[in-house]
Amino acid sequence: MATLPDQFPEQGQDEDRVYDFFAQKIYTLSTPLGSQTALAHMDPLPPLIAARLVGLNAEYNQNLLHPSLSPFATEAEDRLMAWLAPAFGMEAGHMCSGSTIANLTALWCAREAGAQTIVTSAEAHLSVAKAAHILGMELIQIAVDDLGRMDLAQMPDLSKAVLVLTAGTTGRGAIDPLSRESHGREALWVHVDAAWAGPLQFTKYRDLLAGIEQADSIAISAHKWFYQPKDSALILFARVESQELISFGGSYLATPNVGVQGSRGASAIPLLATSWCGGVRA
Repeated sequence: MATLPDQFPEQGQDEDRVYDFFAQKIYTLSTPLGSQTALAHMDPLPPLIAARLVGLNAEYNQNLLHPSLSPFATEAEDRLMAWLAPAFGMEAGHMCSGSTIANLTALWCAREAGAQTIVTSAEAHLSVAKAAHILGMELIQIAVDDLGRMDLAQMPDLSKAVLVLTAGTTGRGAIDPLSRESHGREALWVHVDAAWAGPLQFTKYRDLLAGIEQADSIAISAHKWFYQPKDSALILFARVESQELISFGGSYLATPNVGVQGSRGASAIPLLATSWCGGVRA
């Protein structure tokens, strides 16, 4: 059903009328993720405080590429990482626009550390295969057991590999064995794609993530069980210096740009405020 005109309007229209038109379409033609009959484990409705702060962030349009142009937003992200990273045994990290970018960032860092291949589950998220293609790295996919977990008996040599473990597969919610004792200690780099299940670390089910603190990097999608609006994810690193492998400077930058994205918005503020309202305890 067409809801928009075929041709772009030749003349501008009143801003309030245009707003009302789009608002009405959003209200009536959006999937009701907050419905009592919906189990939105992948795309839950964000809390009101997060939605309100996204709008305020858009109004001020802060850019974390330049700390001088985002003084509070930069402070908020630094404080959020100081709160959340240690809960996963990590030391540092930053926000990015989604777990696809978070996984790419981690695997790029692993490649710069010397990894030549990516070893992961056959049921890993497609972003892992995307990252392998972008980075020019060989991808080895391991079969899964009856519960959808990586079959550790089929593990190849990991001495020059980044091992990507999944904490919450998209299809079945399976969690690979995360401890280094379970899959051997010889992997050059261990990354955990915890896009879905990462927030379990703050619940009574945290035992399901036992061993996650032994990883070199962790990706978490904040728009899943952290209940944030879209374009919100975290990439965490076990060592602060790991970020130096993916940092680039420029004559127009006061501080190095870390990670895949350049300009990015203040997505830490809604997550920080949401956590502040609900409280988190490691």
